[in-house]
Amino acid sequence: MKENWFISIVKNHFRGGSFQRSENTIEREKILIFNIPFNRWILFPCAFLIHLCIGSLQGWSILNKPIDKHIYGDPTKGRAPITNYIAMTFDCLTLLIVSPWLERNDIKIGLLIGGFFYGLAQFCTAVGLYTKQIVVVYLGYGVFGGIGHAILFLIPICALQKWFPDHRGLASGLSVCGTTSGTIIFSLTTLPLFDRIGIVNSFLTFGSLYIGISFGLSWIFRLPPPEYKASLSLGIEMNQLPIDNSQQKEVAEPTPNRMTLYESLLSSSFFFILITFVLNGLTGNTINSRLTNLIQDIFNQTSKVGSIFLSICATCNVFGRVIYGVTSGKIGGKSTFIIIQSFTISTLIGMVAAIQYNNLPVFCTISFLYAVNFGGSQGIVAGYLTEKFGIENLNTLLAIVSAAWSISGVLCGFIFTAVYDSLKKSHPFNDPILYSYNIYWLFSLAFVGWILCFFTPDTRDRNYPAAPNQIFQTRLFGRVFRLIKRRGNPFELLSKTKEKEEWYNFLLKNNK
Repeated sequence: MKENWFISIVKNHFRGGSFQRSENTIEREKILIFNIPFNRWILFPCAFLIHLCIGSLQGWSILNKPIDKHIYGDPTKGRAPITNYIAMTFDCLTLLIVSPWLERNDIKIGLLIGGFFYGLAQFCTAVGLYTKQIVVVYLGYGVFGGIGHAILFLIPICALQKWFPDHRGLASGLSVCGTTSGTIIFSLTTLPLFDRIGIVNSFLTFGSLYIGISFGLSWIFRLPPPEYKASLSLGIEMNQLPIDNSQQKEVAEPTPNRMTLYESLLSSSFFFILITFVLNGLTGNTINSRLTNLIQDIFNQTSKVGSIFLSICATCNVFGRVIYGVTSGKIGGKSTFIIIQSFTISTLIGMVAAIQYNNLPVFCTISFLYAVNFGGSQGIVAGYLTEKFGIENLNTLLAIVSAAWSISGVLCGFIFTAVYDSLKKSHPFNDPILYSYNIYWLFSLAFVGWILCFFTPDTRDRNYPAAPNQIFQTRLFGRVFRLIKRRGNPFELLSKTKEKEEWYNFLLKNNK
């Protein structure tokens, strides 16, 4: 039967593959400049700088009133916020479309294209502000900014994952720290810059700065050579197993990226990871967007206090990305994400209690802890996906998770607003019920995500050999649990020793 043309296009687009370089290029990239050997650790500050630039998109809300005032003379016009929605839309579309292409092409070209679009976004916005045409701002920061942001977001993350197979957790956490740091810096410096040189000149400055940084760093970024491989550990002690000496040979762990990109997309592992991270993002993005409102409405604080509070939360977010990123490298992405979700649902309960009893110190403390955990979930996603599906599939899988994360956050924000507006008809704006009722349903989403975490198959579980006549297999309390079609007891719960023995025998067979 002939395959549907649409399915063929999708399969071809997500066919996987990697960029192939000539021997001369590989040799040339071993040198940084002036016969100075290239050192992979230089990529950490470079990735941080790239993400520092694109962090300005997350800080767009600080621009809404100045842009509306400049174009319409009315800071409450409400036209500028539409720019952010357009940017998020094109960011998600670009992530989905461009990610497989980035994997198959030169990383330097990707940085040049991303930097060009992100710089063009600033220049186009400056033109729109100069001519007082909001449509030009939409085209600039909305369309071009979204495209550039997506490309510049993916490349540093994937580059670090490829260069640091021995520090995947650290690379995952640090690679995304620059985004939040950029948001903090952008929020604190933009308005004073507007007052000093004007709003139009400020965007011209931003464009020149972003293009200069991305173009300048493009010659530093490079992919590791083909022989650059990860060293994986079996996680078992050979002297604990009753193995004959004749079998004492080096065996290799089955690599997760033996799954093709298309197979990874259709796997149950990716489905569970996608759903759990989306549910986490739904809760986190919605809560984050309302924190300053909570401080001002419920606890009767000024906008200045709200701004300081939000900056501290952002700092905690950065801290969480690093700490949980490193943790995931030690204990694995699944275990780390279970810890994150456990703390998340606990802090949501505490947040409701603090709101109900109007306890500002407790609310601030819980919010800071919540920000640490939300940042942690963003810090482990790249390493977690690489751990599960291999580095060659990371670009596309990370793009899909990030796109779904962003889209679901916007949709959830609309639901929150609808519930808030409905309750506001019968309650004053400072009534805790306006926020606590919303946190209740957000808590339920986070709780479902926490439950699903336990059903996400481990990398070993996906390859673990099935027993004869096996019907079902999962992991229960850290041990392999089987349902087998046989007479007598159909259930089997393997001991740790038996599991290690079966796994080692499987590895021997796998390496023949």
